[in-house]
Amino acid sequence: MKTRKTAAIAAMFLLGGCAVLAPPIEVAGTWIGDLAWVAGDPLAGFEEPLSLILEQTGSEVTGSVILQGPSATSLTVPVETGNAGRRSMDLRAAGPVTVGSQVVSITVTLVGELEEGLLTGTGTRIVNGDAHDFEWSARRTAPPATP
Repeated sequence: MKTRKTAAIAAMFLLGGCAVLAPPIEVAGTWIGDLAWVAGDPLAGFEEPLSLILEQTGSEVTGSVILQGPSATSLTVPVETGNAGRRSMDLRAAGPVTVGSQVVSITVTLVGELEEGLLTGTGTRIVNGDAHDFEWSARRTAPPATP
């Protein structure tokens, strides 16, 4: 009886270990989608386009997040940190962006899961300290660039 318990416990650890060693999801490429500001946010009810141009090495994700700014101008924010896990991805993009004649500080955080080719999740956009929460989704429209 003790041998069965030991074998069952060993199997649990081995199977659990396989899950830890599973490769991360593949998120490299160009993703096009939108974000919708959540209820309770002053921007609730509005949607904006969202694009991700991502590169990936192992679980590390780099690239750019592209948002729509005033007058439909594109705001490109570089990814500072990004990570792809077994089913999900999280990243933080930040930097100064020129909007009209002003330079503003933008930070975007995204957390999402990949299911059937669609990345969906939640995020926050902070512009000069003013935070707004949103839900987002994006579909890959171009594969990763080949070197």
